Amino acid sequence: MDVEENTVLDKGLSILDVVNQDIYNVRCTFNESTNSEGVFSITEDNTEKNCELILKKNLDYETKNEYRLQVYVHRTQDQNSRKKRQACKSL
Repeated sequence: MDVEENTVLDKGLSILDVVNQDIYNVRCTFNESTNSEGVFSITEDNTEKNCELILKKNLDYETKNEYRLQVYVHRTQDQNSRKKRQACKSL
């Protein structure tokens, strides 16, 4: 996905569609090493049970021109089921 340098902060950049959600809510987190500068945040939409990627800091393509984020998706219930899934997009 391409994101412009002058993109408005706190803007949702992308909805990450979580598959195989069943009846469970989701909790979305980053592998912190892939978002160590805190440029992005991620929130859950427990109505649709998806994750939303949000821009938190200004982008500067002269400093860094690509981000590779790793997102973990956890079920918030059912201890015996598969707990992690991941989504990855290059920016």
